[in-house]
Amino acid sequence: MRRTVNAIPQSFLDCKESFETLQSIFRQTDILVLPTLTEQQEQWLDKAMAFRNAFAVDYDVLLKGGLDSGIISLVLCRCKLSGDTEHNSARLAAKLGNVDLVFWSDEKLCDADRRYVSHARPIEHLSYGEAAELSFFGSKLLHSAHMAPAMEKGIAVKLACLSDPDAKGTIIDSNVVESSRIVSGFGLIENVALLSIEGPLMSGVPGVSSRLFTALSDQNVSVIMISQASSEYSICLAVDASVKDKAAEAAKQAMGALFADMIEVRAVPDCAIIAAVGERMAGSVGVSARLFSSLARANVSAKAISQGSMERNISVVVDKADVKKALMSLHDAFFAPKGPRLLIAGSGNVASALMKLLARRTDVSVSAICNSRSALLDPLSRKDWKQDLLVADSRSLESLMDSLDYDILVDCTASSKTADLYEKALGSGRWVVAANKDWASRKGTDPRRIGHEATVGAGLPLMRTLRSLKATGDEITAIEATLSGTLCWIFSSLDESASFSELVIKAHELGYTEPDPRMDLSGLDVARKAVILGKEMGMDCCLEDAKVQSLVPEGLEGVSKEEFLSRLKDHDSELGKLGKVSYVASIKPGCIECGLRPFDYAQGKNNAIVIYTKAYESGLVIQGPGAGADVTAYGVLADILDWRR
Repeated sequence: MRRTVNAIPQSFLDCKESFETLQSIFRQTDILVLPTLTEQQEQWLDKAMAFRNAFAVDYDVLLKGGLDSGIISLVLCRCKLSGDTEHNSARLAAKLGNVDLVFWSDEKLCDADRRYVSHARPIEHLSYGEAAELSFFGSKLLHSAHMAPAMEKGIAVKLACLSDPDAKGTIIDSNVVESSRIVSGFGLIENVALLSIEGPLMSGVPGVSSRLFTALSDQNVSVIMISQASSEYSICLAVDASVKDKAAEAAKQAMGALFADMIEVRAVPDCAIIAAVGERMAGSVGVSARLFSSLARANVSAKAISQGSMERNISVVVDKADVKKALMSLHDAFFAPKGPRLLIAGSGNVASALMKLLARRTDVSVSAICNSRSALLDPLSRKDWKQDLLVADSRSLESLMDSLDYDILVDCTASSKTADLYEKALGSGRWVVAANKDWASRKGTDPRRIGHEATVGAGLPLMRTLRSLKATGDEITAIEATLSGTLCWIFSSLDESASFSELVIKAHELGYTEPDPRMDLSGLDVARKAVILGKEMGMDCCLEDAKVQSLVPEGLEGVSKEEFLSRLKDHDSELGKLGKVSYVASIKPGCIECGLRPFDYAQGKNNAIVIYTKAYESGLVIQGPGAGADVTAYGVLADILDWRR
């Protein structure tokens, strides 16, 4: 019978939330290896163990008295040992044989440091060699000495997470499993200094390296990484930043005795080492090219490079300040999925139309969709996601952002609360795509950070056109546009046969207007879109900067919708004298105005945008449907597919 040996860390026993989790671990435990306990922890543990037929034995009794009798498989044994619980568990497993060995910790072992790559994923499998490499390069969840007894006997080690005890965890064994991943993970050592020893007389002189390393060893300085040019003109060593001065002085004395003043020793502080680790790197063509191309795209310079002879490790020294962008770029280069993973906020018409488009694609996945009340994971796998969302658990968008793996936050709402979370998503390395115009009403928001094609003109290729014009060096001097399909339809239909009030009521009945038509007639929706266009032109503007003409008659602003519609006919005479006009947004540097004026391009419900530039002095016209859930969803999808830019 296989038994399970579990190693529990001291930090977990100090945690107040540990009791229930430890009980669940007990249900699958034969042998529990604990650190030395305080009297209070002993009492706490006795309470936790009371529901099982359990007794405590020490290490010697367990080995001498328990093995032959088979009693270990029947009861829960508590092994109180001195030293690291992981190493003791590995020793015990090696003696017992035929066991499952589990190291528990507070975190999951991920393919990159989650402090810098928040969407890093747990590693499912490592070989002993990969685990040893990641252990050396900063992983606090691994220590090769802890695993050594198990490795010697070929016993697999599982790394499990106390906060998610039912998760798969990471399996470490002697196998190299088939995988599409060439790199298994990235290790990181921070607070490193780079020691550089250079001199023309070093070339071809025997014993130089030996003398240098002996001097460093005498000063108890450990060398983390070595990089030497084939010309032997220079040697680079990475050491812990805390001993850089001592290391530099030892190197100067050792080398100075041989080469007098013909040697230069420099210590470069504030460095870090990033190591790409993977058994499948050996013999794989293009790994180094992908790694260094990724660093170049992130504008990160490699100060020193080292590769192990087993080809399972490429280590690069970078500036400590560049660690985040370097790791994020490397993680994207080696681990990014074929398409983005979406977290969709909103479940209304636009979100529903978008889900229909996504259901036909294989290059995009949806991690979750949520509204203000509930959230549904993996909705595309559901037969009726809308119905399932109605009865799904209550979860906030912010909690999903903290717990889910996703690449893009897609905002299909009109909520300011959702827009408040954009900075949180962007700050964690995600992208934001918005059909929500609320963010644009705020001062200082940068449109280049957010995909927002659908916020103006729905699915019309407007933002892409503006960016292309600017990218070529053209200068946008002005934009004039009809940006409300509702107001376009009303004024293009206004003639002697139909009054203004009749057209507003008909537009409301046809579903062209917002639930309250005053939202359209106030001009604020047009003003928000005009502000977005102003931002695209380079203006630091907000909604308060726009001059807006309201078409809501004075005295009807605060009445009920029903009263507003019934009394609107009283103002037909003044609105009917306007002539052939349209509601137009005019955007020029430093000036945004929204109001009634003649406009030649107004037609039906279509939006019309005229862009004036140095090259297009007479105007470049973009015209088409500017509203509707389907065309808006196409605009959102276009931004989603453009996520890698």
